[in-house]
Amino acid sequence: MTSSPFEQHIPSPGPTVQQQVPSAPTQQVRPTASPKPDPHVQAAQNIQSFFRTRLPRLKALNAIGAIARQFENLTSQFIFPSILDFSESESGPTLLYTPHNAPLHGHDNGLVKLLSKLDAVESHGDDVVRKVRKQLVNRIERELAMLDER
Repeated sequence: MTSSPFEQHIPSPGPTVQQQVPSAPTQQVRPTASPKPDPHVQAAQNIQSFFRTRLPRLKALNAIGAIARQFENLTSQFIFPSILDFSESESGPTLLYTPHNAPLHGHDNGLVKLLSKLDAVESHGDDVVRKVRKQLVNRIERELAMLDER
């Protein structure tokens, strides 16, 4: 489209006026090198981190160790009774609750309580704790099986 000679002399509206806000002087932001951490602080943080990750293992192994000592005390003090009282039934002989059988029932009960204590020890997914706990469980179960065989 061509413009007429008239339109050529009509002033065109000028560019729109925008309100300009004076800008703040631009500063170049240079990345500053982070200060090097104090090696003593870093070493302390590493030690704390290591200790915090090992603390649940340490507590669990200490608890298992205490239960193992209780097991050793229980088994070392147990003397199998020379006389046992049984009742005869269709399913076979049943161990009675008599004064002769009290040491055997007490030992059996003590071993079952130790198994319950071991069951309460949390492994927190730690294979070492699981392995040590399982070894002690096996020892206690062997002792219970030996009582049943006698």
